[in-house]
Amino acid sequence: MGRPVFLSVLQFNVGHKMGRSPRRSHSRSRSRDRSDRRRSRRSRSRDRDRESRRSRSGSRSPRRKTRRRSSSASDHDRGKDVTRELWRAVERDRTDFKSWMALLNAVEQTNDIRSARDAYKIFFEHYPFCYGYWRKYAEMERRNDNFSRTLDIYERGVEAISVSSELWISYAAFLRAHFNEGPNDVKKIRNVYERAIEACGRDFRSDKLWEEFIGWEMANGELGNVMELYDELIATPTFSVAQNVERFRQFVTTSSPRDILRSKEFDEISDRLENNMAEIVVFDEERKLTPEGLQQFQNAIFEARAAKIERNQRRIQERWGYESAIKRPYFHVTALEAQELKVWDQYLDFEMSTRRLPHKAVDVLFERCVVSCALYDYFWTKYANYLIAYDPENTSKIRSVYKRAVIHVPRQADVHLAYSAFEEQQGSIGSASEILHKFNNRNPGFLAIESRLMTIEYRQAKKAAKDKEPDYSDLIQRYEKLVHNAQAPREVCSYYAMRLAMFHAKVRNDPKLAGKVLNDAISYDRRNYRLYKHLIDVAFAYQPLNESAVLGALEQAINSNDLTYEHRLQFSSRRMEFLDEYGTDMKDYHKYLGTHLRLQQKVKTGRNQQPDHNQLQSGFFSHNGNGHPTQAAPSAPSSIPVLNSSTSTVITLADPSA
Repeated sequence: MGRPVFLSVLQFNVGHKMGRSPRRSHSRSRSRDRSDRRRSRRSRSRDRDRESRRSRSGSRSPRRKTRRRSSSASDHDRGKDVTRELWRAVERDRTDFKSWMALLNAVEQTNDIRSARDAYKIFFEHYPFCYGYWRKYAEMERRNDNFSRTLDIYERGVEAISVSSELWISYAAFLRAHFNEGPNDVKKIRNVYERAIEACGRDFRSDKLWEEFIGWEMANGELGNVMELYDELIATPTFSVAQNVERFRQFVTTSSPRDILRSKEFDEISDRLENNMAEIVVFDEERKLTPEGLQQFQNAIFEARAAKIERNQRRIQERWGYESAIKRPYFHVTALEAQELKVWDQYLDFEMSTRRLPHKAVDVLFERCVVSCALYDYFWTKYANYLIAYDPENTSKIRSVYKRAVIHVPRQADVHLAYSAFEEQQGSIGSASEILHKFNNRNPGFLAIESRLMTIEYRQAKKAAKDKEPDYSDLIQRYEKLVHNAQAPREVCSYYAMRLAMFHAKVRNDPKLAGKVLNDAISYDRRNYRLYKHLIDVAFAYQPLNESAVLGALEQAINSNDLTYEHRLQFSSRRMEFLDEYGTDMKDYHKYLGTHLRLQQKVKTGRNQQPDHNQLQSGFFSHNGNGHPTQAAPSAPSSIPVLNSSTSTVITLADPSA
């Protein structure tokens, strides 16, 4: 629109200079209009003739035209076939990164925007840290002139990976190219840059982002904003600190102090120079800086920031070793080197030790770390624990860490248990259970998950009862179903039997029923040392102390030929201690002393004729579901290693009696 207006004004000015009369110009204009109409009629006639010849030519050679259409359609069909096959590949395994790469490249090459949207939607549900693919997706929508969708993609991208300065730069570049016409557009662009600086400006590798923002403000003539950005940048540890300080010096020496300083700082320096340097004329009669005054003013600006620059250089030196050792600061599905994982861990500890927590610099470092180390649950847990310890009121941020953690480590039970515990603590019982149910559906067989679900149910039943007797019937039925599950390994059933027994003994104060549950379990899992241990603990639960019940449980364990002599000796030692401390008749002590000494001798001389401890120990604790041997359980553990049936992942569960 601007160019035609400019030309008409130019023509008017030229005509006016040459002294053309308005009437004469008007006459010539009518003449030109008539000739233009004649040329237009001739042009339309020629166009009709060409179209007629083209249609006749087309009718004479239909075979060649059809052949071209057929080839194009064939290519299109082949492209669709390839895309469908790639879709099937990712549907078979949505964690297959290579298949995803092939699918995304295919939809990009064919510019199949609908398939691309479907593919990217699911892809980012699994891999939200791939900033390069956020850019590709946004660029694809931009090429198809879908600017509103492009904006939405960039917004979702910077929310998913806020520490990616490259993604922020691409976002700002898109706005500058397509939304840079009015004051509101300038505000939008500045807002994006400011958000970027807040999110990742403290990243050691964020120099390019700072440079872009400063350059854009310079182009807009906002020198005051440039000065504020430099003030922040020269106090921020980054790789290009020397270049940043040099650019700052050049900016100050080539700009007027009035244009770059806030009025308060300008007045303070002015007063100081005029009061302390009487021999120098700082301002002329029009209050303009003299050459000598300008030099002194610039020196004062540098001196005011010298300490800040020096302090920042020390901070950079302290961090340089860590930053230089980080070779992969971006996300990838391949494993990181052990040394790099160690560097991240030490770097986080160092940053936390030098700050008053919580601190933005620590937050940014954690965000960088969980991008590079996204597939390691240790760092997600460390991040969440840091926030819980130092910023517990920021529940939305803690929840955000856990949400992203379960996306990147979907098979790690500990993270899901911690996330569920956090939600339960916040009173979100539905969310706490849902987190565990989702994990259970994807990774069945983890006892820790099922156990936590039941403890949630227990706590809710107790809260619902208030002052009344809690109704645990549903929970007990659930336990009994697990105990008698014919499809589960006997060791799993025994584990739930121990939990149910302790629930009856400690919560319902029914040690008799607890003992029955354990004896039933022993009948099908006789070599399970822990079942006997729990049986004895239950006998101790009688109030008042029931001596006969305790001695009966101990004797059952000691006389069991299914246990090793080592375990039987442990139970015998416990019987002797009990008789010594709580026995009512010392005859019993001497009665069982002989048995105890014989067991000691058998263990000492190695006359144990029974199978090896690992063979006697419950198969659940000595072999995983694939039949591969694992480390044998200790004789008196405080925790139980539990294997799920589908993988060799070990989860340590608290002993049910603890």
